[in-house]
Amino acid sequence: MKKRLLRNLLILGLLLVALTAAVSAQYTADVNGKKVRTNILIEYFCNSCGKTHALEDSDYTINSFQARTADGTAKPLTEWKYGDGLVLSASVKATTFTACPQETNINAQTFDSVVIEAAHVGYYCHKQFAFIIVRDGDFRFRFSSVDYLFTAEHHAAGPSSCEEDGYKQECWLCPCCGQCLDAEYTATANVIPDNIIPKLGHDFDENGVCTRDKYHAEAYIYSSLTKEKTYYDTAANAISKAKAPAESVHVVSYSRNDPITINKIVYLTVANGVTVPEIRMESFSDGSTVDSSVKIDNYGTVQLFSSVEAVTRRYPGVSYTNYNVTERITAASTIAVQVMQISNKGSGTIGEINIPQTDNPTPKVQVTNNGGKIERLTGSPKNVELRSGTGRYGTITNAAEGGSVDSLLNKGCYFYFPNGGQKWVNSNAGKAVSDVIVSSAPFTVKVKQGATELEPSNGSYTIDGVNVDDNVALSAVFTSNENGLTADESKITSRWYYKNESKTAADGKALTLNNIQYGVYDLIFEAKESTYGFTTSVSVTVNVIPPAEKTAISLKNQLTSDSYTKVYDGTTRASEILPPIEFQLADGREIRISEDYYEYKAEYKSPDCIKDNKIIVTVTLTPEGQKHYELTGGRIEVPATITRYDGEWYEGEQIHKVFFVGANTDSLRNDPPYIGKPVLKYLNLIGYLFDSEGRPNRKVLTSEDGFQYSFYHLRPGATKPDPELDELLTADSVFTYPEDGYYVYAVVEPSLNYTGCITDSNSFFYVYDDKYINKPHTHDEKTYTDWNGSSLSIEPGGTATRYLSGAQANVNVELALSQKKTLDLCLYNKAVHVIGSSHDQIYLVGGSTLVLSDCRKTGKVIGSAVASGSGGVAYVKNGTLSVYDVKLTGGSASTGGAVTVDAKGVLNIYSGEISGNTVTNGKGGAIYIKSGGVVNIFGGTIKDNHVYSGNGGAIYVEAGGTLNLYGGEITGNTASGLGGGIYVEAGGRVNIQGAPVVTGNTASGKARNVYVCADSSNPLLTISDDMTDGAKLGVSTDASYPVLLANREQDYSAYFMPDDPDAFVLFSGSALTLCAKPSATLEGDTLTVSTGSNYKSDAFVLFVAEYGADGRLLAVHSEKITAESGTYTFKVQPGATIKCFLLHADTYAPLFAAFSPKA
Repeated sequence: MKKRLLRNLLILGLLLVALTAAVSAQYTADVNGKKVRTNILIEYFCNSCGKTHALEDSDYTINSFQARTADGTAKPLTEWKYGDGLVLSASVKATTFTACPQETNINAQTFDSVVIEAAHVGYYCHKQFAFIIVRDGDFRFRFSSVDYLFTAEHHAAGPSSCEEDGYKQECWLCPCCGQCLDAEYTATANVIPDNIIPKLGHDFDENGVCTRDKYHAEAYIYSSLTKEKTYYDTAANAISKAKAPAESVHVVSYSRNDPITINKIVYLTVANGVTVPEIRMESFSDGSTVDSSVKIDNYGTVQLFSSVEAVTRRYPGVSYTNYNVTERITAASTIAVQVMQISNKGSGTIGEINIPQTDNPTPKVQVTNNGGKIERLTGSPKNVELRSGTGRYGTITNAAEGGSVDSLLNKGCYFYFPNGGQKWVNSNAGKAVSDVIVSSAPFTVKVKQGATELEPSNGSYTIDGVNVDDNVALSAVFTSNENGLTADESKITSRWYYKNESKTAADGKALTLNNIQYGVYDLIFEAKESTYGFTTSVSVTVNVIPPAEKTAISLKNQLTSDSYTKVYDGTTRASEILPPIEFQLADGREIRISEDYYEYKAEYKSPDCIKDNKIIVTVTLTPEGQKHYELTGGRIEVPATITRYDGEWYEGEQIHKVFFVGANTDSLRNDPPYIGKPVLKYLNLIGYLFDSEGRPNRKVLTSEDGFQYSFYHLRPGATKPDPELDELLTADSVFTYPEDGYYVYAVVEPSLNYTGCITDSNSFFYVYDDKYINKPHTHDEKTYTDWNGSSLSIEPGGTATRYLSGAQANVNVELALSQKKTLDLCLYNKAVHVIGSSHDQIYLVGGSTLVLSDCRKTGKVIGSAVASGSGGVAYVKNGTLSVYDVKLTGGSASTGGAVTVDAKGVLNIYSGEISGNTVTNGKGGAIYIKSGGVVNIFGGTIKDNHVYSGNGGAIYVEAGGTLNLYGGEITGNTASGLGGGIYVEAGGRVNIQGAPVVTGNTASGKARNVYVCADSSNPLLTISDDMTDGAKLGVSTDASYPVLLANREQDYSAYFMPDDPDAFVLFSGSALTLCAKPSATLEGDTLTVSTGSNYKSDAFVLFVAEYGADGRLLAVHSEKITAESGTYTFKVQPGATIKCFLLHADTYAPLFAAFSPKA
């Protein structure tokens, strides 16, 4: 021990002498992850004076200091290992030693390889050396280790385990070279040789459980050749060992947070019940199986399937198939893969697939959904291709700028909308579609002539060479889709008809043209499938060879059976409203001739809307037609009418009306409208009137034009005209107060050819009053002073009453209040963007109050995707926000797309609107009520808010939160989870009175309005006071029926509508209960009705009626419902139609609509 101490002191002393003798260069290297420092000193032996001179660090440059292997190869010092040496490269500058008596000069030179052999370095990482001197000519290089910026790891003596090494005696393990030391201080310790007992490794049984420590293997390799399983401790180890395609890796247990990485060809399966945080595609390094592809099957839960930003080598292919749950799939823009396929099968769900747009020439990612649902898919047409399947998509979005989402479809695929009016779409679908299935057509059609299948050209068929008097037999053949939605031929209806005609030539798949005559036979075969609403058609043209003799024809007098109508257009034109002219042979059979063979003229007797009008049709053959036909009877008179014109319409909506109010420009130019000026002098009624050529001409109307009309002033704040409420403008009417828009409209009485109308109310004037500009204005018994939206100072506890002034329609405002401050703000027709230094939302704390109103009823507050994640428009905690006639819109957050109401916060909604707010992954598309928060809804509308992943499309009520519904309407909101309108946690409170309306909201595509999680100690809802007519709420719950909806002695059951079609609300005299409806089954002549035990004894009667095929009542049965029995049986007549009713015993009024036995 004394010798060791003496040696260490000597080394330390020499080191200190070396460090004080000259300035040395110091290198700190990261050796195997640990910091090691080394001093380097260069000296020169002077032959003139016989002394050694140390070079200053400015006299030389260290080019490199590296590790050196036994074979002389240099490598970075960070890769030094025990047994390596060191090598230095340095450059010495030309210099003069002024301290030398001879003032010796040295020349510049470079030393490329100053080597320290491994034997001298030893344990470089933990054994200090005082000096190692290497000579090169007259130069000497001194190396000394300084200290080490790490400590050794202590290990007690003990045996090894499956995953840990053991040690024969106590030691300290050097973290750099892995040697065992006999002391903690690495600089002075000695190495203990052969001290490590290697870890045992796991010994897995046939179930993958280690026989020693019960550790469960993460994965096993299955060999398709030997049919054997080999278990591995980690999935990574199994992947590294597996050789696809003969061997596949199966992940059966995974509890770590690290991703499973793929950098080779592997067949990987995630087992049921296993959750993997991420499967990540990394650079492909395995070139041995280039003919195979990566294959991943997920039967468990994969939270993310992704690829790194750059994959340097190309994968032959990647196939990812989801059978259970994959939360998210992303593909980096530079992934290199020949084919990448993503499939969803069985009942699998994928939360999101995001393939960004790139210019990468990699083939497209092919997505097929034959499973449950893919919630969101975003991609560009360059990178994504959607293929036929049967699974649903929540939303599909085209990420390309300005592109339509149908450009993502594979050839022949459609978007099928199960709940939409336009079922099948494969063009111009817009940037995004929702609730769709991507599928090929359920069936295709081919055409045969006799037994010969015809070949189509561009989807159409042509039959040439047919002779007069031939029989032409046509038939259609259906082929069902092999991928995607498949049609049952029994569900397909079909017909043949002639092009440009509506009437049917033949029902079904077959059509025979018997004894065909010379003419034009342009046929359409149309097939409609009822299950999915798919319709397709093909055209078939039959060309008949002209006969040598003329064919006698006449006009078929089919037009006289109908009365034809057009809308007044100033002309007598009538041809466009008539069906095609029809001809017949001498024997009365129809014949179709080419339109090139005849001319016809169809005109009304009068262009006006008169009684007893008619259309006169005259037909003549053209010279070409006279070569083949002889026409008799070429004139028909048809009863017809012309109706009044009321403007232009498009897809069921009126684009513009005949009349509108315009300004008298002469009056405006010479005398602008001010308060006190007469109104009528500034107004003109303008109409678009037809001339005799059918051209609508703009005309300022006067009394000479024969129209009767009156002007009205739209009341301030209104959006729709109402002559009963609005001001009739007369010669005495004057402008009475200033408005940014003085809106007017006209009521026009009907005339001969034009319908009467109320014109649009979008004509307005600016009315001026210099005394009023940027001055206070008063409404609601308050006086508001002007504010331009800049910084506003309010004293703690103080109140400010302001309106937003200025000409700008959009205003940036900071609305953050605290310290019991109150701001009463009239938006005055402004769009407010909340932008602040600390908060990008309305932020109310510390007992503050904000009252938002708009005397014009058009102002709005536009939110954003807030950084805090709570309240896209407003956050209220220990404060109050009141809303009057203002819209809150454009917010996006994880909780509360528009407003989050936290503890001691209050939100009052009196009027206005909350709409267009979203929550991507969270709760409460419009409002989130936290514990201790209160929301009072007295009026207004909450609509069109959305939670794309979560609950509560409009409102989410947390346990401890309170929602008071006193009025207003909540409609058109959606959620992917539960509660499309309102979601209430167990312990949340909802109080109802008055006439609130919560209808028309959906969750997961189904009607879901108010969803309440049951609380065993309380009813689902509280009716706090009387409810009134107009109240209407859809309700549902997670509890089993029956469940107490509310305690109340009045029967308010008519105001509640269960979202579950198999439930109804029962009033029992003191409470409302949500109950299951009875059910009925019919077996042979025995009808069984099950009512359960939901109904009070003797209060209800079960009534059964039997009806015959002609609708006559055959028999009736009735039973009183008793508490003891829940099942009732009746004998009924076979084949009878059965209707069952549950009636009140005292009034015989039904509790709900009749129900029938289930099939």
